[in-house]
Amino acid sequence: MDNAKREAIENALSRRSFITGVGAAALGVAGAGMLASCAPGGNGEAPEKTGDGSAEPAASDAAAKTSPYDGFELYEFVTADETVEADVVVIGSGTGGLVPAINLAEEGYSVVLLEKMSMWGGNTNFAEGCFGVGTEMQKEQGIEFDWHELLLQELNFQNFNSNPKIWELYIKHSAEDFKWFTDHGVKFEGVFGPGGGAETWHLFEGHHGDSAVAAMIPAAEAAGVDLRQEVKALGLLMEDGVCVGVQAQDKRGSIIDFKAKETIVATGGTSENHDGLMQTTNRNIDRTSYQGGTGHDGDGLGMVAQALDETPKDVMMALIGSTIAGARISSHLGLAAGCEPKVLWVNHNAERFIDETMSALQLTAVNNALLTQSDAFAIMDQALWTSLETEGVTFGLGAYLTAGEPATKMQEQWDALEPEGNCFKADTIEDLAEQMEVDPAMLKQTIDTYNGYCDAGSDEDYRKDPAYLIPCETPPFYGFRLAALHINTMGGIRIDQDCHVINKNYEVIEGLWASGVDCSGFAGETYGIVLPGSNQGVALFTGRQCARAILDKNA
Repeated sequence: MDNAKREAIENALSRRSFITGVGAAALGVAGAGMLASCAPGGNGEAPEKTGDGSAEPAASDAAAKTSPYDGFELYEFVTADETVEADVVVIGSGTGGLVPAINLAEEGYSVVLLEKMSMWGGNTNFAEGCFGVGTEMQKEQGIEFDWHELLLQELNFQNFNSNPKIWELYIKHSAEDFKWFTDHGVKFEGVFGPGGGAETWHLFEGHHGDSAVAAMIPAAEAAGVDLRQEVKALGLLMEDGVCVGVQAQDKRGSIIDFKAKETIVATGGTSENHDGLMQTTNRNIDRTSYQGGTGHDGDGLGMVAQALDETPKDVMMALIGSTIAGARISSHLGLAAGCEPKVLWVNHNAERFIDETMSALQLTAVNNALLTQSDAFAIMDQALWTSLETEGVTFGLGAYLTAGEPATKMQEQWDALEPEGNCFKADTIEDLAEQMEVDPAMLKQTIDTYNGYCDAGSDEDYRKDPAYLIPCETPPFYGFRLAALHINTMGGIRIDQDCHVINKNYEVIEGLWASGVDCSGFAGETYGIVLPGSNQGVALFTGRQCARAILDKNA
């Protein structure tokens, strides 16, 4: 990846912050909160322009009607300045958008792809790897699976709160879809099973999905896809219940109607729409730290919701691992505090509440426990700090900080984070408690008890593995306020097995499809780390499934 692109990604990550009380507009995202769609039951006709002939504002500054969909605003159409016709229009340029665009263009379809941001790829740029079953790489490493067992593992993990048939098709198509991916220049470095999951996680070249985007953009150009950057989709054009395209606005302010036989929504989720998340999930949003890309404000969910006159459903926040509130996902200090089994965790009452090995070995479930407490802190002493900094972490997290790798950036990251009020340091436990605003006597009792368990080699409270029972007794002592790492959302748009958008009565909306993490049916209560790589795997499968179904429809 070139330096300019890397800098853009780093800047985007650095803007990810503890999301307390922050609405989408406050995040500085172009058009955030304007989750535009056509009017419910409307025919897609736009109102007349203003008297001076100019179009009414149609992006972030557009006037919105009162919305029946909590957290999502309504878009009012205007008369378009231009109409563009194509066989297919795709909204979003991550894997979920690029894959069907390329696939269909190679089959002779005229395809327009719209990306509202100034950088291609969306959250694919931040992904580390992709799910795959039956791939050549797995065969070379001697990795074999029974698809029935994989399916049952995932469904059990989600308490069967995901669509079994969609998951079955996802797994069965995996080998051919993955081959399509690699045939189009996407490269991988190995197959792994992070977080205790199955070895289905194929690591992208360079450990970031930007390498996949760099391969797919030339493939899209070669296939003849009409790639349009900084063009924001505003509302779905509907005629008699059929989707016939989308109204959009380019960076100059021009309004364009993209008329198409098929429209694919692949907008990458709703992670930056605070109000929408408050309504569509049961998570404590204010205790999470968003670490994904910019621009995922739920506009695709809003467009579909308004077209169907239905509230988005089944949105799951992918909370994978924990960190210090305000720290980036790649932060050595954040991962040393949030994903290290040797630290001690306490809650708002200065009491332990879980076996801390969960922070490394159950990367998604640990956040379920974390968010049951009104506040939570990781605590370590100077001896453990020095060990992590010089000898290495136990497990780390993905490719950001690998097992045994020294967390050499802890001090510089401490210096940057300490003023934010989520990092604490003191020479005594009591003083540390005062800074953390927990009961000093209770914290002292908790740590004394824990140290006793360490000396005895037996945790009488949570049966923590003795290998990770490290006493907290060497001053100075460090405390860190914890937050759940929020990578992306999954779900919100109902689909059938072919990735047609369907309404609450399971009726197909003709001409309308969804791809990528906007699709419901793949995730239930939390991210499925049991089969790692599923965000990109879902995007690859649904993109290909949209293409397969459109080709079959018109065969």
